[in-house]
Amino acid sequence: MLTAATFAFTISLGEFGATLLLSRPEFPTIPIAISRFLSQAGGLNYGQAMAMSTLLMTLTILGILIIEKFRIQGNDIS
Repeated sequence: MLTAATFAFTISLGEFGATLLLSRPEFPTIPIAISRFLSQAGGLNYGQAMAMSTLLMTLTILGILIIEKFRIQGNDIS
């Protein structure tokens, strides 16, 4: 159950199209915020978009590592 929840969470972080359609302006998601920063001119906006992209990538990698940790532990039971 935890593996499925983590996998669903990491996939949902990257679903930009659905997020764009369903998001509310007062609660932007990370992909929407990245898109907003990239659509505005300026080095500070670009830097913030890159920082948020790094955060999104880190969250995704952590989710995948957690999935792999529990998957490997579950397979060791003989």
